[in-house]
Amino acid sequence: MKYQSILESWQKFLKEEKIKPKHIGIVGDSQIKGSVGRALEKYFKEQGYHITRIGKVGAGAKGFRKLADTLKGRKFDHIIISSGGNDAWRRIPSKNWQELVSNHYIPLFKQLKQLSPNVHWFGPAPNLRRKTNSQRVNFSKALEILSKKHGIKYTAMNDLWNNLKSRGIPIKKGPKGAFRDSLHYGGRGAEEYAKTIAERWLRPESWDPESGTKFEDYMLDIVVGEDPEYAGIRQPDPINKAPLKLPPVQETDIEKGQSK
Repeated sequence: MKYQSILESWQKFLKEEKIKPKHIGIVGDSQIKGSVGRALEKYFKEQGYHITRIGKVGAGAKGFRKLADTLKGRKFDHIIISSGGNDAWRRIPSKNWQELVSNHYIPLFKQLKQLSPNVHWFGPAPNLRRKTNSQRVNFSKALEILSKKHGIKYTAMNDLWNNLKSRGIPIKKGPKGAFRDSLHYGGRGAEEYAKTIAERWLRPESWDPESGTKFEDYMLDIVVGEDPEYAGIRQPDPINKAPLKLPPVQETDIEKGQSK
């Protein structure tokens, strides 16, 4: 089942079940402030969600705390945060990791959970500065361990280029490529980045249990035969089915800032 048909089915399901549209807060760095964020907001609004989107160029955990402060007192059904790249090249590996965790990440997690009990963090995607991508992979693994420890759902985005290549989007800069510059996705690349976040967030395990279960039953009623693409949304994330070859990282090492 194609991406759009899943979204159309979800939208139809919400109307038939008379489920009140959810309010989603989207927080991020320059990718969310720019093309990726605009595409993600568009997709969610098309299916009836209320969206509040805020982004800050160059933001890491410290910058996200300031953004979260601007939302203080508001309540959201879900928070989606997409980030990680800036702290990856700035801080990892670094003797400042423990300070960053204690002073910014843990307080940020608490701020996000005050905005919504349902927080889903999407890690950094690779960019054209290929030498920094290994830092992003290591940082993503560290952030995943830390997020889960504090009750934050986490999805890595290290495999985004596989999606781009499968759709014939060249990994290069320019009008036909995935990037508008060496760091930022643009055009079709930004749209695919946003679609990947939306697809992974739209899996039933990301919804509230009642609506998720009803929607699974609803989809089973309308899907005829075996559909591998639909079956995929009922399985663990593709990243978890085919794990990346990451260097071993122990939680004790992460807490001490010794990720390899």
